[in-house]
Amino acid sequence: PRMFKAVIFDFGGVVHSKGQTNSRQLIADLYGMSLEEIGPTIKEFAHQMSVGKIDESDFWRLLSESVEREIPKDWEVVWHKRTTEDFQIYHQIVELVNGIRKRKVRALVLSNTMLPHVEFNRAQGWYEHFDKVYLSCDIGYRKPDVAAYEVVLNDHNF
Repeated sequence: PRMFKAVIFDFGGVVHSKGQTNSRQLIADLYGMSLEEIGPTIKEFAHQMSVGKIDESDFWRLLSESVEREIPKDWEVVWHKRTTEDFQIYHQIVELVNGIRKRKVRALVLSNTMLPHVEFNRAQGWYEHFDKVYLSCDIGYRKPDVAAYEVVLNDHNF
């Protein structure tokens, strides 16, 4: 009998590199504010976006209203100008995933993420290496919330 039924992977920083750019710092720079001034507000709205409560246009509108500034004209540089030079897939992890799947063990992803990141990863075909992908922005929960894990476990009858 198999010892393992599935292996659940995080994605950013595990399957692919996190990149060099600090998104919060980039957003602060776009608004001409310090990270100390705007960082907590960015975090709050990014969290809401990562659990699917708001979309990207809501993020920029709410953030701009909160700091009483216009939406920066170069806002797309934050998440939409990502490149494969900034974010690299870890081929050793892909090999590990392939080996796991050959043993009839499911390879799953549970990732705290937001739609702009998801779109980039899908465009690269990076999720295709896994049997199923659970994304916080789709399931409405982030790790370490137990509910995020319960979604995965209940979906697979573990």
